[in-house]
Amino acid sequence: MMQTVECSFTQLQPALGQQIAGQFSTGEQPLICCETRGIEEPYSGKFSDAYVITQRQIITARIRHLGMMDNIFSGRQFDNWGSSSMYLADIVSINESTGRQRDVYVSIKGHGETGLYLKFELGQVTQKFVAILRDATNRARGMTSQTQANPADRLRELAKLHQEGFISDAEFEQKRKEILGKL
Repeated sequence: MMQTVECSFTQLQPALGQQIAGQFSTGEQPLICCETRGIEEPYSGKFSDAYVITQRQIITARIRHLGMMDNIFSGRQFDNWGSSSMYLADIVSINESTGRQRDVYVSIKGHGETGLYLKFELGQVTQKFVAILRDATNRARGMTSQTQANPADRLRELAKLHQEGFISDAEFEQKRKEILGKL
């Protein structure tokens, strides 16, 4: 039976945590983590997935649980099936399907006409996870957007993002100098 839990980064299964940690940029901290255990796929076996949102990106990882015979021969409990990440600023839309199958689709810009997307099936992430993803994406878009004409407003928004931990000290200083340099 599939089970999804919100957890801290340190509570992820170690094999998932190791894959995710390799994707972090310097100074990044997880905003929320979800782990889904007991995903069963025909012919492939049982899997666990982890999804982590940081200030700049969403990271996914998957492991396959090895059966008893595989475990005996390999001495391992899991196979790493890889991890991936995408920058929040590249997210074009986050849509939830309606009806019985409540899936969440995350579309990414710059990947052809149809765009690349990440699909979370019913139960793989929590509503809180989706809400934090929307909020973090909007904040990341604000950092990359140059639509604010008033430099004072841009500096205030930059300071707010820095204070809330969405950008590092170095990123704050770099962007502040860039804004001030255009005066």
